Amino acid sequence: MSGYVAQYPDDLKRIQLALLSSPNGRVWQVTEPSSDAAKRLKSLKIKPPKPILNLG
Repeated sequence: MSGYVAQYPDDLKRIQLALLSSPNGRVWQVTEPSSDAAKRLKSLKIKPPKPILNLG
């Protein structure tokens, strides 16, 4: 599929990954999916991301 560009619905684009850091460590946190995004993930049989991905 050369040249194919995936188009993601706006509700899925709003799921963000953030790195929060301080002198005490780092946290990778994911925003909670909106209700529309949660419904779309469920219809695609995809588990929503965990809110905290890594503590370090």
